[in-house]
Amino acid sequence: RALAYVNGAVRKPQRLQLRRPLRLAELIVISGGLTESSSGEISIFRPANTNCTSEMSSGPLQAPTRISIKISDIIGGAAESNPPILSGDIVSVVEAPPVFLTGDIASRRRMNLTPELTLSRAITAAGGIPKEADGRRVRIYRRQGTSNVLEFDMRAIRDKKAEDPKLEPYDVIDVVQKGGSPKTLASFPDQDDGG
Repeated sequence: RALAYVNGAVRKPQRLQLRRPLRLAELIVISGGLTESSSGEISIFRPANTNCTSEMSSGPLQAPTRISIKISDIIGGAAESNPPILSGDIVSVVEAPPVFLTGDIASRRRMNLTPELTLSRAITAAGGIPKEADGRRVRIYRRQGTSNVLEFDMRAIRDKKAEDPKLEPYDVIDVVQKGGSPKTLASFPDQDDGG
């Protein structure tokens, strides 16, 4: 029986029997819709020669393919962003990596990284900096790059005297408490060391 698989940032990941023609948008609806952890991308892995479509039924063996689709294109109605789902397809709604907010902030929390998330937007989404707080010193502890600790002045960013930096996956944002010293976080292992 024809099967397709859907996983990742959907409410009901599942293995689905294909009993009739089905397109990507309907598959997402059947799977309960997207969760808040969606990154905005969908990846379809199509194994070689697992279905009987006319373009694959003749000729040499086909290679497996991967199709990347933006959720915004599906919502916008682009026809090419809503392909038919074929037997053997593995549909993965890509989950967004997290960033973390801590320190002198209204709501310490984990947040999903969206494509255009900046430092000031993340702090605003977490309820902002309390009025009694200093709000000047904010540190970003970053996993990648040559400088793992970056410091910013939120007042300068708010007054447009400094650039509002874009966040990266797994950034830890620490709003330094008034009169306090920055936290010391354990260093992150290098991603290349296999650990």
